[in-house]
Parts: sequence; structure tokens; C-alpha cells
Amino acid sequence: MKFLFSIFFIISNTAHSQLWFDAGIKGGIGTGYLINKTLSKDQRLSVNPGVNNFMGGKIGLNWGSIHSLTLDGSFANNQYSFLQSGISTSKESFKYSINYSTLTFATLYRNTKGSQYVEIGPEFSVFKKGEIIDELELILSESAQKVLNKNLASAVFGFGGYIFGNDNLSLSMGMRIHYTFSNLTSRNYSSSNYPLTNYTDIISNARTHPIAIQFLFELNYSLGQIAKSTCGKRTAFISF
Repeated sequence: MKFLFSIFFIISNTAHSQLWFDAGIKGGIGTGYLINKTLSKDQRLSVNPGVNNFMGGKIGLNWGSIHSLTLDGSFANNQYSFLQSGISTSKESFKYSINYSTLTFATLYRNTKGSQYVEIGPEFSVFKKGEIIDELELILSESAQKVLNKNLASAVFGFGGYIFGNDNLSLSMGMRIHYTFSNLTSRNYSSSNYPLTNYTDIISNARTHPIAIQFLFELNYSLGQIAKSTCGKRTAFISF
């Protein structure tokens, strides 16, 4: 709520600026890992970064050449894993993988100065399908549909710059950091030690929070303006 009030405050204080719309497509790839108190403290466990990617589009409302509010929609594939060791009498390490796809929506405020921008806002993801792969499987894993949270709330922070473009078309690239506040474990399993079920001596139910860092490209096209303006006139590294 505070985020939305802040956006409305900015809009009201820049009412003299011209409003214009843009639309775009975007995609990205990066890495991600799980934040879990037990994972970070227990020496038998180690986080193993996974590969994440997404593809989607956006609609943006811009006022002037600095401020914009965007609605992003994307389909994302998420891969997280960790290594397990010291189980039973085995000296080997076994990989535990959590893979799932989501339909994701984000509302972001973007501030652009020159050819560079920063963005921030909330993100909401809906679980579509998933798979859990346990190389050891000492205790039979439940299906991803049962143990993973169906709705995830995250915060997004990003930065980047416009590579090239003109008044109507532009290409940008940047980085985004996604931190999920929701527990990745579903409510029905939140009192268990999931995903550390192969360890009978671990009884804590520490929350698991995914974090992802992604490199992305975004192609934007200016659709038009509410009033006569200099829509789309942002500085790019290369203009044409």
C-alpha cells in the first residue's frame, strides 16, 4: 500500500508532465538459490545455484521522460537445489532439486535519467507445475504440487540502461534481483522440516525463501500519448 501511495504522490507532483504509453517484450536468464537458516548453518548442507529464466511482456504508463509505472507479465522457470551429505553411513553428496514454473505479474516504478534507469516494486507469482528430484530419496519425496506454495509474493529491484533506439523504439538491458518473502513450502507442510526430510535429526521448520538474480533484455515501442509530448525521448547509448 505504501508503495502505491508513493507512486500516486510522485504522479500528483508531476501532473504538468505529459503522459504517454509504451509496450514491450522482455526475456532474461540468471541464477537463483534458496535462503534457509538451517541450510546456511548445517555443515552437511550446501546451496547449489540453479538456472532461472523468463519470457514476457509489459505495458507502461510514463509521465515525462523520467517516471514510469509498468505492469509486467511473464512465464518463468525456476530451478533451486542444494547438496546433502552425511546421511546414514554414506560419504557422498546427493543433490536435491526443486524445479517449478510460475505465471508472474509485477507492478514496477521505474526512474530514468539519461540512458540509465532503476526500478522497484512488488511481484506476485502463481504456481503452474513443478518437479522435485532427490538423488538419494531415502524418504520418498512428496509431489511439488503438494509441498510448494501455490502463491508467492516477492520484491523486485532492478537497474540497467538503454542500448539504442529512437523516439518510438528502444532496446534496453539490465539486471533484476527477486527476493521472495513468502515461504516456498506450502502451508500444509510449513510445520515440517521440508525440504530437509532426509535428516531425522533436523526437526526445525525454518522458512525457505528463493532469491534470483537475472540478466534481461527489453524491447519497447511507444504507443502514443494522452497529450502532445516528447514521448519516448530518452537518451540511448546509440540513437538512430
